[in-house]
Amino acid sequence: MAIELPPPPPPPNGQVLALLAALSNPNPTDHSRHALALQARDDALSSSPEGYGDLCRNFCRVLGCPSPQNIPLSELESFHNSDREMFQRCCGWIPEVVAAGDGGAASPTDEDLAQRRRSGTVMWNTLRQMAGLLLKNALVTPPLPKNTPTDALGRPLPGHGGRMALPPDAAAEIKHGLLRCIADEETAVRSSASTAIARCCTAAVALGKSLGAFAVKQWGELLPFLLQCIVAGNEESATPAEDAAAMGALVTLRKLLEDIPNCLSRDAPASSFQDMVPALLRSLRCPSEGRRKEALACLNCFIEPMPGSLVAHMNDYLGGLSALAADPSPSVRRLVCQGIVAMLNSRTEYLQPHMVSITEFMLRATADADSTVALEACEFWLTFASLDEDVMGNDMMEMVVSLFPRLLPQLLKGMVYPPDKIEELMEANALDENGGADRNQDMAPVFHKSRTKGHHDDDDDSSDNDDDEMDDDDNEWTLRKCSAASLDALSGLYGAQSILPPLLPALQEGLGHTDQWVREA
Repeated sequence: MAIELPPPPPPPNGQVLALLAALSNPNPTDHSRHALALQARDDALSSSPEGYGDLCRNFCRVLGCPSPQNIPLSELESFHNSDREMFQRCCGWIPEVVAAGDGGAASPTDEDLAQRRRSGTVMWNTLRQMAGLLLKNALVTPPLPKNTPTDALGRPLPGHGGRMALPPDAAAEIKHGLLRCIADEETAVRSSASTAIARCCTAAVALGKSLGAFAVKQWGELLPFLLQCIVAGNEESATPAEDAAAMGALVTLRKLLEDIPNCLSRDAPASSFQDMVPALLRSLRCPSEGRRKEALACLNCFIEPMPGSLVAHMNDYLGGLSALAADPSPSVRRLVCQGIVAMLNSRTEYLQPHMVSITEFMLRATADADSTVALEACEFWLTFASLDEDVMGNDMMEMVVSLFPRLLPQLLKGMVYPPDKIEELMEANALDENGGADRNQDMAPVFHKSRTKGHHDDDDDSSDNDDDEMDDDDNEWTLRKCSAASLDALSGLYGAQSILPPLLPALQEGLGHTDQWVREA
């Protein structure tokens, strides 16, 4: 099916191209020119609602303009007059520009023109990305009208009005332009547009009137357009352009679901939201690794709000996880584990009929060669041990304990430092040995704390944390930490009688190992 794109916007004007060229500041020593460009941008944004809207819509037009060849020569002239070097880098390949070149210069060869076009396309796309970033910042943080008195934090004083709001016609054009950019063939442009959309929809929740046009409830075509792109990309006859649009739509949807899942499920058109889950499930079978990954990330985000469409297709979702369990992509396998852990944490009842196969898979994934997959899988055991007893039930308890002869030795292996960390520690030890006398903090005892992912200790006793808040692997949540925390949590749940018999042989083997780092773990 062909994707129905919003109408194309007019080309950008020459003034905004000149502004972007100055802001790009290719000469790092020319700070004054860059500072003047920043001041010109701020003055234009804060001059009036019309000036704010005009600059924002021109930023959006640049973002959505695939080639400077689409811009009238009269507008390109302003670009040329403001920065000839940048103009030549972006537009030096355009036939009209080549024809208007210096009369005394030799005509460029076809190979020269091809090289100019390649490098010009790269530079033009860089300007497009910059325009997208400036657009997003201007929309998410609307400026105050010029000369508005503010307090020390930059907030308007009482009685002096609020932030600038886009005129309705500018907001409508920008929304259409951003939707078109989701389907752009350039990955960076799609990413800029998806970020702008997600940030604007999220900021609209807090800013209200200033950004009200970008609220999900007021942007009725947003989710239907995303759905249209995803469905078109799922077709076997999908073109490269439709594949690109589907990827852009998936990335945008994922960002929205990460930021405002409940708002999206509540305010988006009900029919599109209900149809989204089947479309995402079909995307799980896509040959593109990127599409599979983004579709699965979106589906995982549905677990917390749990819309009725996911409940209706729960077996298909679990089947999709199973089909991707052996996916060649570590990123996809990690998301499979993430989805199972999220279901275990909040929707355990859907996993209970499949716990035998799920626990076997998570055991294998805990030993995955990719540490990110192993870490996500290890979270399963930590999450399981934290469930309420009435949720896990005796059958689940017995099922997990039957895995202890294989699970507990694997958790011990996970506690061994990875090679890169070992190398880092060895280098640190060598520096310490050559660094002279020990400092007091070097000799202070280190108290290791068992903690779960995302847990933060109380700050009441700051003296406990002054010197020791940086533990042996810093503050990063690692497979080593998760393995230790999982073993500790399972020990607390099952007790020594169940833990020690399968654990002691693995401990004895580790203590007798020739590798000092295995013994240390």
